[in-house]
Amino acid sequence: MVSPVQFKFMLRLLAENIFQLHLQLTTLGLTMALVGFDSAAQLMLLSALFSGASLVQKLLQYSSTILDIFHQLEKPIHLKVILFLATVATVVLVSYAALKFAALGWCAQYLLNVTGCVVLDV
Repeated sequence: MVSPVQFKFMLRLLAENIFQLHLQLTTLGLTMALVGFDSAAQLMLLSALFSGASLVQKLLQYSSTILDIFHQLEKPIHLKVILFLATVATVVLVSYAALKFAALGWCAQYLLNVTGCVVLDV
Protein backbone atom coordinates (compact mmCIF):
# COMPACT_ATOMS: atom_id res chain seq x y z
CA MET A 1 0.00 0.00 0.00
CA VAL A 2 1.22 3.47 -0.89
CA SER A 3 1.18 6.08 1.85
CA PRO A 4 -0.32 9.53 1.23
CA VAL A 5 3.16 11.07 1.48
CA GLN A 6 4.50 8.74 -1.22
CA PHE A 7 1.51 9.49 -3.42
CA LYS A 8 1.95 13.27 -3.04
CA PHE A 9 5.65 12.88 -3.85
CA MET A 10 4.80 10.86 -6.96
CA LEU A 11 2.32 13.48 -8.21
CA ARG A 12 4.74 16.31 -7.46
CA LEU A 13 7.55 14.54 -9.29
CA LEU A 14 5.38 14.08 -12.37
CA ALA A 15 4.18 17.69 -12.30
CA GLU A 16 7.72 19.05 -11.99
CA ASN A 17 8.96 16.87 -14.84
CA ILE A 18 6.08 17.93 -17.09
CA PHE A 19 6.79 21.60 -16.36
CA GLN A 20 10.50 21.08 -17.08
CA LEU A 21 9.76 19.37 -20.39
CA HIS A 22 7.43 22.17 -21.52
CA LEU A 23 10.01 24.77 -20.55
CA GLN A 24 12.77 22.94 -22.44
CA LEU A 25 10.65 22.61 -25.58
CA THR A 26 9.62 26.27 -25.50
CA THR A 27 13.23 27.38 -25.03
CA LEU A 28 14.33 25.11 -27.85
CA GLY A 29 11.65 26.48 -30.18
CA LEU A 30 12.59 30.08 -29.37
CA THR A 31 16.28 29.34 -29.92
CA MET A 32 15.59 27.70 -33.25
CA ALA A 33 13.33 30.58 -34.33
CA LEU A 34 15.84 33.27 -33.38
CA VAL A 35 19.27 31.79 -34.16
CA GLY A 36 18.59 28.57 -36.03
CA PHE A 37 19.53 25.00 -35.22
CA ASP A 38 23.01 25.54 -33.82
CA SER A 39 25.02 23.48 -31.34
CA ALA A 40 23.14 24.99 -28.39
CA ALA A 41 19.83 23.94 -29.95
CA GLN A 42 21.23 20.45 -30.49
CA LEU A 43 22.07 20.19 -26.79
CA MET A 44 18.61 21.50 -25.85
CA LEU A 45 17.02 18.92 -28.13
CA LEU A 46 19.05 16.15 -26.56
CA SER A 47 18.11 17.38 -23.07
CA ALA A 48 14.41 17.53 -24.00
CA LEU A 49 14.56 14.00 -25.42
CA PHE A 50 16.13 12.68 -22.22
CA SER A 51 13.56 14.53 -20.09
CA GLY A 52 10.73 13.14 -22.21
CA ALA A 53 12.07 9.61 -22.00
CA SER A 54 12.48 9.93 -18.23
CA LEU A 55 8.94 11.24 -17.88
CA VAL A 56 7.47 8.42 -19.95
CA GLN A 57 9.44 5.90 -17.89
CA LYS A 58 8.08 7.40 -14.66
CA LEU A 59 4.53 7.38 -16.01
CA LEU A 60 4.84 3.71 -16.92
CA GLN A 61 6.41 2.92 -13.55
CA TYR A 62 3.67 4.74 -11.62
CA SER A 63 0.70 3.59 -13.72
CA SER A 64 0.16 0.40 -11.73
CA THR A 65 0.58 2.32 -8.47
CA ILE A 66 -2.05 4.85 -9.53
CA LEU A 67 -4.47 2.04 -10.45
CA ASP A 68 -3.86 0.32 -7.10
CA ILE A 69 -4.51 3.54 -5.20
CA PHE A 70 -7.65 4.20 -7.23
CA HIS A 71 -9.06 0.75 -6.40
CA GLN A 72 -8.12 1.04 -2.71
CA LEU A 73 -9.95 4.34 -2.28
CA GLU A 74 -13.49 3.67 -1.21
CA LYS A 75 -14.53 6.72 0.75
CA PRO A 76 -14.62 9.65 0.43
CA ILE A 77 -15.43 9.67 -3.27
CA HIS A 78 -13.83 13.09 -3.83
CA LEU A 79 -10.37 11.51 -3.48
CA LYS A 80 -11.13 9.27 -6.45
CA VAL A 81 -12.29 12.31 -8.41
CA ILE A 82 -9.09 14.20 -7.53
CA LEU A 83 -6.93 11.23 -8.51
CA PHE A 84 -8.84 10.81 -11.77
CA LEU A 85 -8.53 14.52 -12.64
CA ALA A 86 -4.81 14.53 -11.79
CA THR A 87 -4.29 11.51 -14.04
CA VAL A 88 -6.25 13.08 -16.90
CA ALA A 89 -4.32 16.36 -16.50
CA THR A 90 -1.03 14.46 -16.63
CA VAL A 91 -2.00 12.64 -19.81
CA VAL A 92 -3.23 15.87 -21.45
CA LEU A 93 -0.06 17.79 -20.55
CA VAL A 94 2.22 15.00 -21.75
CA SER A 95 0.25 14.85 -25.02
CA TYR A 96 0.59 18.63 -25.39
CA ALA A 97 4.35 18.31 -24.84
CA ALA A 98 4.45 15.70 -27.61
CA LEU A 99 2.61 18.13 -29.90
CA LYS A 100 5.07 20.90 -29.00
CA PHE A 101 7.90 18.53 -29.90
CA ALA A 102 6.24 17.71 -33.23
CA ALA A 103 5.74 21.45 -33.86
CA LEU A 104 9.51 21.82 -34.03
CA GLY A 105 9.17 20.14 -37.40
CA TRP A 106 5.90 21.45 -38.80
CA CYS A 107 5.56 25.05 -37.52
CA ALA A 108 7.41 27.70 -39.52
CA GLN A 109 8.80 29.31 -36.37
CA TYR A 110 9.07 26.10 -34.33
CA LEU A 111 6.61 27.10 -31.59
CA LEU A 112 3.14 25.89 -30.74
CA ASN A 113 0.59 27.17 -28.26
CA VAL A 114 -3.02 26.16 -27.64
CA THR A 115 -4.25 28.22 -30.63
CA GLY A 116 -1.79 26.74 -33.11
CA CYS A 117 1.59 27.66 -34.53
CA VAL A 118 3.06 30.84 -33.10
CA VAL A 119 4.04 33.67 -35.45
CA LEU A 120 6.90 35.78 -34.08
CA ASP A 121 7.20 39.35 -35.30
CA VAL A 122 10.95 39.75 -34.89
